[in-house]
Amino acid sequence: MIDIDDEFWQFVKSNLQEVPAKLRLKYHGKQMPRWFDLAVRQIECERKAGTKFGNLKPRLMLNPISVEQSTSAAVASLHALLIRKVLGSDAINTAVDMTCGMGMDMLALRREFDCHVTGFELNPLVAQAGEWNYKDDQFISVRNEDSVEWLKSYTGEAIDLIFIDPARRDDDGSRVYAISQCQPDVTALLPDLRLHCRFCAVKLSPMLDVMMTINSLPEISHLYVIGNGKECVELFGILDFTRPSAGSQPGEECMITVIPDAGKYPAGCYTFTRGEERSLSLPLSEPSEGQWLFEPSASTMKAAPFASLCHRFNMQALHPNTHLFVCGTWDDAAPGRWMRIKKIYPFSASLLKKIGQEIGSADVAVRNFPMKAEELATRLKVKPGGTQRLIAATTLSNRRVLILCQR
Repeated sequence: MIDIDDEFWQFVKSNLQEVPAKLRLKYHGKQMPRWFDLAVRQIECERKAGTKFGNLKPRLMLNPISVEQSTSAAVASLHALLIRKVLGSDAINTAVDMTCGMGMDMLALRREFDCHVTGFELNPLVAQAGEWNYKDDQFISVRNEDSVEWLKSYTGEAIDLIFIDPARRDDDGSRVYAISQCQPDVTALLPDLRLHCRFCAVKLSPMLDVMMTINSLPEISHLYVIGNGKECVELFGILDFTRPSAGSQPGEECMITVIPDAGKYPAGCYTFTRGEERSLSLPLSEPSEGQWLFEPSASTMKAAPFASLCHRFNMQALHPNTHLFVCGTWDDAAPGRWMRIKKIYPFSASLLKKIGQEIGSADVAVRNFPMKAEELATRLKVKPGGTQRLIAATTLSNRRVLILCQR
């Protein structure tokens, strides 16, 4: 256990505004207390953490890289909330976090379910900090062990939930995305997970293909495609090993939920199944002025429930590959944004300057169009911003148009 005292905390408090590198230089060669290096590390962690950890903030941190890579308190709380929503409030009495890190998900599970949580952490300094932080909570334990080896040799009763946030960097520090390339490899762990736990929650890369993810994890019952309002930031899956068909069903009934903005959950969420999407045809239509145009959020684009969305909200797609939709009325339950179509210009390179002069200012985007947005904006000479959005797109008849919309 790390041995620190009140003098350590006083030093940290007094030097929080100091640059850690300058602190080390300032005290270089001087006789300092045994905890000096840890105190400077703590200061660096405090500066990096900012408001990231909210009310889950651990008092002792010590490893700046772990702080930087850690899940935020808001995301960890969302994970725990989603798990409770799927499993129920009384489903979890014992939980294991195989990739503990700063302990955000471990602590969120502890608070959400009032359960006993064991966290595993390979970095000895991070593990010791975790032990120190939670030494007074008899329901939290942190172990400096290899969780994969522990799971393989586990002989106790089935654990209610195992949580895994695989590291997405290889031995050279390069980013990896495939589930099998991350550490630990969840697909390789499936036989042991089936033996030793009832449910498993997995945080995955936003770069993964949704359908391939479902195919790779046969027991997945719920998959959340989570955005931050601008981009897709993660996939979060819950595996259910209690179902009789576990391991054999093809994932057609996996509930896929789009969360456009995690900070506004549950606003804008949309749930569908792969089986539902495959069973529906995609209705198509040319756009017309005065209609409402629907532009899916980034997480919706990732999940791709396009046929389902059309049938649920009475929309039609402009083209199978354009992913823009039109209808007569708008519905704010749809996971994206609505805009009124003001004018539709046939695309003509020779008329771009004239069109740009008429528009004045607009944000420019392209969908299924042979020109980048930046190039089109330059040729139009429109100013960015304002309340208008100009989208260059290919429509059903393979016609290229510029759709001017009012936000």
